[in-house]
Amino acid sequence: MKQHCKYLFLTALLLLCSTIGYTSDLKTVHLQLKWKHQFQFAGYYAAIEKGFYKDVGLNVITIEAQANETPFEAVNSGKAQFGTCTTDILVARSNGMQPVVLANIYQHSPHIVVAMQSSGIRVVHDLAGKKIAAEPGAADLYAFLLSEGIKLDRFNVEELDFSIDKFINGKVDAITAYSTDELFPLEQAGYKLNILWPSSSGIDFYGDLLFTTEDLIKKDPLLVEKFREASLKGWAYALNNKEEIVNLIYNKYSKRHSLDHLRFEAEETDKLIAGDVVEIGYTNPGRWESIIKSYVKLGIVNNSLSVQGLLYADYKKNPFVIPWKLMLVLSLSLVFALALVLFFYHISRNLKKEIKKREIAETELKSSNDNLEKRVIERTKLLTDALSEIDDFAYSMSHDLRTPLRGIDGYSSLLLEDYGNVLDETAMQHLKSIRKEAQHLGDVLDALHGLSNVSRKELLLEQTNLSELADQLMQQLAYSYADRAIEIIIQPELTEYCDRKLMKTALQNLFSNALKFSNREGIAKVEFGMTTENGVRTYFVKDNGVGFNMDYVNKLFHNFQRLHRYNDFEGIGIGLATVRRVIVKHGGTIRADSKLGKGSTFTFTLNIAERR
Repeated sequence: MKQHCKYLFLTALLLLCSTIGYTSDLKTVHLQLKWKHQFQFAGYYAAIEKGFYKDVGLNVITIEAQANETPFEAVNSGKAQFGTCTTDILVARSNGMQPVVLANIYQHSPHIVVAMQSSGIRVVHDLAGKKIAAEPGAADLYAFLLSEGIKLDRFNVEELDFSIDKFINGKVDAITAYSTDELFPLEQAGYKLNILWPSSSGIDFYGDLLFTTEDLIKKDPLLVEKFREASLKGWAYALNNKEEIVNLIYNKYSKRHSLDHLRFEAEETDKLIAGDVVEIGYTNPGRWESIIKSYVKLGIVNNSLSVQGLLYADYKKNPFVIPWKLMLVLSLSLVFALALVLFFYHISRNLKKEIKKREIAETELKSSNDNLEKRVIERTKLLTDALSEIDDFAYSMSHDLRTPLRGIDGYSSLLLEDYGNVLDETAMQHLKSIRKEAQHLGDVLDALHGLSNVSRKELLLEQTNLSELADQLMQQLAYSYADRAIEIIIQPELTEYCDRKLMKTALQNLFSNALKFSNREGIAKVEFGMTTENGVRTYFVKDNGVGFNMDYVNKLFHNFQRLHRYNDFEGIGIGLATVRRVIVKHGGTIRADSKLGKGSTFTFTLNIAERR
């Protein structure tokens, strides 16, 4: 009996020692989160729970965010070895810290601006003079405002805490929020919201990312590599097993969010990570350079900041694999998209012929009897319906194709930037051709989308300061022509009762043409003003550019018409057609006058019955 007890005691002791020894072999590291426990950090919970960190000898402890401490401060002080953040990592580097991006988890930022519908805030310009609560480091919000030509000093911004109580109680007019998180409780509570997306103005920053310090990478590169790989493995598992991880978070980490809330967050997070499009954690240096330019333009960081040293790839060389399958997919997608556009062009051209025949028929039938007149009306209705269907087709196709085209442009850009030094000359030429054609096709689709949308859109009439609108547009356009001397003259206090959005589209096309067809040398002069002719308010956009032959004027406002005489100037031939639709929709007329080498003048009227 004693011998048996002794044996059991020794066995238990060995097991205990084994367990103690195993635990002591694990290196404990801390991960500083940028927010409270929720699905936003699901990949790290999965890596802990499924043993991915233990498999590489790590014991990882997560730390929730503290209101008075940034993740960079926590990591820089040694409280944590790793952290999560957003593109505000650029601010930390600009302030002398040396954080390094290990992986971009969210390929797109979830940042949005949310306002109650009752506040009257429908577009970004409505935020002027309002009180906004913003998360620290929400640079994509400020870039969004700047891209719309709005000065930042027109806003009253305060720091957002860890709740939305101020917003619900009406103490602030709008808040920055995560599309993956705050939308759920607000919509569940029945609040009617207006949501402003920075991506609508082309602002597409990275979202959440994983970082560490340059010092740790140099001191213990193996530790950093193990942590990074285990974390990415955790994220892949979390996205493939959402329900399991949702229950894990709820039962082990936090009940702050309901299970339905966590499920909502899981689905929205999956969209932003885009793991089915790119490898989880993928980082593009070219995109970071663009983000840095936005930060510099906002005055958040100094212009000496560069992407050098920011990314983990600068410290680790990865093996190269030529992505020929991806190139093939891009090529086939581009061919398909081009075929659809050509199909639409063919239909549009035939429809123009039918419209011409209708005009001739109407002239001949003016002297005919009532029966013939009835047939003309019926035919006109059929053609009008056909035009409407074509517009619907153009709107739908241009909308559906723009997203894959952005992917084609983006991926070809990535291939050129990341693998340009190893591809042969033929492959490089093919890639450049793919990107050039994708960008051109994207311009065509954008133009078609705008053209068809004019006919589809109901007029939303409001008193509009056209002088202020023109100034905003010209300032934005002038930025694209920074290499030219430009003189802008805008007559002040021009107000008109019109659809602001449509008039913005029309003026943008007219101003863009004025600058595009300006002389390459000398000062490009653009004027916008109004005269009164026989009691009718007549607006004009005048330039001193290359001009055009007036023999061409009858075709000038038709679809797909270009000034072919000037091959140096690229164009699509839809801009002036769009302008004409906008003016006609406002009951007005438009005409053009030009002399070769002297410039052009476009004049238009607006005949809205009620002017305020």
